[in-house]
Amino acid sequence: MNTQASHTPQFGPREQTREQRQFIINQSLGITRSQGAYQEPEWLAELHAQYVAGHIDLATMGARHDEHLRQVQAHNFEHALAHVA
Repeated sequence: MNTQASHTPQFGPREQTREQRQFIINQSLGITRSQGAYQEPEWLAELHAQYVAGHIDLATMGARHDEHLRQVQAHNFEHALAHVA
């Protein structure tokens, strides 16, 4: 059976289905948890859910993840500066 017609271009060959995308997230979280105790933040769980549902691709998920971390770091930096003066 040729599945090419159902191929979703924004997803790679191993992330075409919801189950495949969930597997990728589970692997990622498993690796993170193997490094020690880890509680997935709510914002990240929502990002993962959007990916698993097929609303965003890995590149978008990565970009949004990085942007969130930049915002947190900028906020922490500004907070630290406010306490130095």
